[in-house]
Amino acid sequence: MKKVILTAVCVILLSGCSLQNELSDPSTFTDDSGASAVEAVKPAYSEEELKELLDKGFIPKAEQDSRVEGKRLSFTFGDIYSQGENYSMSISGVEWENQNEQPSLETTTINGVLYGDFRLDLYKNSFRIQSLKINIPRDDRFLILESAAENLSYGCEILSNHTEFGSDDYPDILQLDFYNNSDGETPQYARFFAVFNDELVELPVYENGEPCPPYGTHLTMKEPGLMIQHLTVSSGSQYRIVKYEYTFDVENKRLDKKEVRFYGWEDQ
Repeated sequence: MKKVILTAVCVILLSGCSLQNELSDPSTFTDDSGASAVEAVKPAYSEEELKELLDKGFIPKAEQDSRVEGKRLSFTFGDIYSQGENYSMSISGVEWENQNEQPSLETTTINGVLYGDFRLDLYKNSFRIQSLKINIPRDDRFLILESAAENLSYGCEILSNHTEFGSDDYPDILQLDFYNNSDGETPQYARFFAVFNDELVELPVYENGEPCPPYGTHLTMKEPGLMIQHLTVSSGSQYRIVKYEYTFDVENKRLDKKEVRFYGWEDQ
């Protein structure tokens, strides 16, 4: 896999969640919905498998786990479309009890405050029907919650074939943006989620038939089920634009990515 360098010469398109998707202004609040905590389940990975994933640049997928209650920093939005249904979602993290703890897979620092138990809560008809825990390796920055702390909405986006093209063949894709503090080559990356049959699923990205670590963000919709991405990469002493196409494989609940020839911006 090619190493990609995002540089200052790259023009970054700042695109947050669209206003039509936002239910309320992002705010800090105590979760008092009354919904019961999700029962603890067996971890998806052993310690050895988890270490191997992280060493290869992969991120453990979001999974159900017991919920930590407390004061939460949250961003909530609605109008998530899937299979003829509309959902809403809350992205949140709880203020960690031990503020002297070193950041880990469980936690990261947001505006000087240590948060953990990052979750995606899926709602239907105002009832919480699912809660997934998101691990954030290497103390990566969680951009939407950094924005929420400042009453902003940068760091997430809804990619909707239903809204953009009037197509009902593809569920809306939720894109969450992160920033890797320790990686100078691919600092910003995205993770993707969609709803299938009332269940929120993280969409892995495949390249050449194999799962690949996430890198780059800011996908642009081109046609139903097809998105494009442009990255500025180093090539010796110069830079060039690399173009990728992402195809939404609904049957396998994943995104298939491939590099395609870049002919210039007029080709977009």
